[in-house]
Amino acid sequence: MLAAKLNAQGVRAFMHLIPEDVAKEIGQSISRHPDEAGIGDEFAVYGAYNEELELPRGAMVLQRSGDSLILRSLFVEADSREMGAAGLMLQEVLRDALYADDIEGIEYLAAEDSPEQMEVAEFLARRGFARDEAEEKYFITSLSDILAAGRLSKAPEGGAEALKEVSPAALRSLSNELSGKETTFVPLPINKEDYEEELSMVTMKDGAIRDLVLLEKDEEGLVLSYALSRGNGLGVMTALAAALRRAEKKYGADCALRIPTVTLSGEHLVEKIVPGASCKSFVHCHYSLLPLYKAAFGEGKGR
Repeated sequence: MLAAKLNAQGVRAFMHLIPEDVAKEIGQSISRHPDEAGIGDEFAVYGAYNEELELPRGAMVLQRSGDSLILRSLFVEADSREMGAAGLMLQEVLRDALYADDIEGIEYLAAEDSPEQMEVAEFLARRGFARDEAEEKYFITSLSDILAAGRLSKAPEGGAEALKEVSPAALRSLSNELSGKETTFVPLPINKEDYEEELSMVTMKDGAIRDLVLLEKDEEGLVLSYALSRGNGLGVMTALAAALRRAEKKYGADCALRIPTVTLSGEHLVEKIVPGASCKSFVHCHYSLLPLYKAAFGEGKGR
């Protein structure tokens, strides 16, 4: 069994081992870098394969977020799990990250009610990852339930437009503004193609984005990835209601909606908007490369 980092051509042979939503994001990243052998700076994909048969047996996908790598997916075929495929891929990841000047750690979020994700968390714990309860939680509801809730049912029609119609200059200006903030829970710069651009909505003022709602779609339903609110909150409620009404027409009233929260105030807000929404908790696994780097090179990162 061998493991290696994959280039754009190599990734295609491993796509069937990567969750559909993650594979779609990787494909979009490749399309943004058509003249490169790699897949851009945002993602790193590692594959494990049977050397004799040249068959893909496992895949590990990581996504860049600041000075960390986020483990997005890890899957190994059942007949190769006792052959160390996952360990070989992680070994390659750690080696590459160790020699990268600007990567300080690796992180993974596992849903407590997902046996597959908790199995990955257990594997990482055996490999030296620290493990604790994550701050982030997901509230889960349906489009019909959230649209019937008091606040959104009273939101006015109109007043918002689709992200697809927003000018590149306005989106670039907002990305630059958000990049200067310490706590911005959205990947920057904001790219329309990373979201449901006909469903994600904005409100505008004097040619600039005032309020923003970003929706993504995966195999489990829709995700409210990010919401920006200014003023008294009426604008973001208008944008959210418009986004969800469009989503209901496209995907149906029973489509699931997941709403991540990372602060207590965010949890309270969701509880007010959608009373009775179920909540999903996560386990946070993290690995710091700084002690490993210091032991290997005798100095801190950023040489």
